[in-house]
Amino acid sequence: MRFSIIIITIISFLTIFVGTINAETSSRPLEGKKWVITSVGEHKGKHLGFIKFENGNLEGQSTCNLYSGTYELTTDQTIHINRIGYTRLMCKVGNKMEIENEFINGLEVAKSYKRDGDILILLKEDKTEIARFK
Repeated sequence: MRFSIIIITIISFLTIFVGTINAETSSRPLEGKKWVITSVGEHKGKHLGFIKFENGNLEGQSTCNLYSGTYELTTDQTIHINRIGYTRLMCKVGNKMEIENEFINGLEVAKSYKRDGDILILLKEDKTEIARFK
């Protein structure tokens, strides 16, 4: 009898604990991961940078510079990104500055996102893809 009570107590605790984790994860679907940029608009490749989301703040590195800002998620996978600031180093290799400018400008107009497993896609208001992350 006593053993049964202990088992029931443990199962109840685990059920509550897992439910709390799932609720927190669903309310913060972009957090807890370093998202590596795999494409910006039509530009694909390696070393395009990354982004991290945490507690309403975002930070990362694009092709050349560090950036940061704030974000808010609302209903239906809507995102509002604000106060983007970044360092202003000049990249002279290839078209890295062009890609970076497109990415930073895209962050400023991002309106929604979608997740497909390990893939994150930021979208403009017209659903045009800004950037893709893995």
